[in-house]
Amino acid sequence: MKTQTPAPTVACYFLPVDLPNQPLYVFWCPFCDKWHSHGAGEGHRTAHCISGPFRDTGYNLKCIGMFPAHLEKKSGGLRKVSRLRLVNDETGRPTAKR
Repeated sequence: MKTQTPAPTVACYFLPVDLPNQPLYVFWCPFCDKWHSHGAGEGHRTAHCISGPFRDTGYNLKCIGMFPAHLEKKSGGLRKVSRLRLVNDETGRPTAKR
């Protein structure tokens, strides 16, 4: 029997948007080379990725804070700024960037 790989935990930012009651959690996906967004709230999500390791497992979102203000001012906010940060499941803190 094949063992299923657990879904990784991904560090994401909280992004308030202009839509009523629709704040987002966002993170930069290095596999798709773009931002992914989901409705705010921690927990498991189905991946938006067309390919890559998240496609089969999805990922768990862990908010690490507000979307940085200096990024909000650049091109409407969602620009590539860093590589994916995974969260250490034991400490809840981001691990080193990949």
